[in-house]
Amino acid sequence: MTVREITIIDVEPGRESDFAQAYRDQGRNLVLSTPGGEDPQLFQSQEDPARFVSINMWKSQEAHRKNFRDTERFTPWVACWVQRWPALRM
Repeated sequence: MTVREITIIDVEPGRESDFAQAYRDQGRNLVLSTPGGEDPQLFQSQEDPARFVSINMWKSQEAHRKNFRDTERFTPWVACWVQRWPALRM
C-alpha cells in the first residue's frame, strides 16, 4: 500500500526560491535514494508564496518508517531545513 507523507512548510518570506532549490537539490534526492521512496513533490501556495506543501510517496508504511523516519537519515534532513531556515515551521 502506497503511503503519502504530507508536510506543510512555512519559510521566511523572501527565501522561497532558496528553499525550493534546496528541496530540489537535497530533499528530493534524499527521498529518491531511500529504499521505498518514490515521487517526492513540492508545491508552493499561490495565496501565500512562503507556504509549501511537500508530498513524499513511499511504497509502504514500513518503508517510510524502517528506511527513513526511524533512521539516521531523518534527523539530519529535518535539521538541515531548520538550520538553514530558523523561522521554518514543519
